[in-house]
Amino acid sequence: RRQRQMCIRDRIKLDTAKTPVLYSDFNQVSSNDGGVVVSFAQLAQPTPIAHVVARIGLSHTQARELYKTLGENLQRYFKSKDLEF
Repeated sequence: RRQRQMCIRDRIKLDTAKTPVLYSDFNQVSSNDGGVVVSFAQLAQPTPIAHVVARIGLSHTQARELYKTLGENLQRYFKSKDLEF
């Protein structure tokens, strides 16, 4: 399975001019039988209002894979900085 994922990652096309990175300092996760939705938001200072900048829908299987991949990535990062995860 890991080898299949590597092949898919090698075929991802990313045009950075058309796909900006949006900073998020707040997120909300909701789920139901149909899947999982993650909403990413930016806090608007000085008001305490969060403005949603992106919403991503995933199947439960995709969400589990994201959870696993994110955890592995963060673990490597913290380890490289000699920090506890």
